[in-house]
Amino acid sequence: MPCWEICKGPKIRIGKFTNGRVDHEHGTDFVLDPVWPVERGSAERVSVDFPALARDCHVGDCLLLDDGRLTLWRAIFSVQIKRSRCA
Repeated sequence: MPCWEICKGPKIRIGKFTNGRVDHEHGTDFVLDPVWPVERGSAERVSVDFPALARDCHVGDCLLLDDGRLTLWRAIFSVQIKRSRCA
């Protein structure tokens, strides 16, 4: 069995983007926010259903969200009390 099958982390879901999808420009801030309204995602911020994300992630972590539909490679550059900022 591949390691990723054994070592899966929690299922992390993001909210919906207002326009259905966004194109995120590399190097700009993108905030994963557990208190942001689910239906109001944008190119700058989206809700996330894992309130402990800011506590559990670290600078440099890779995140796979929504079953891998959104991958943030070495994206975490700042962790705040309730929000995680990505680039």
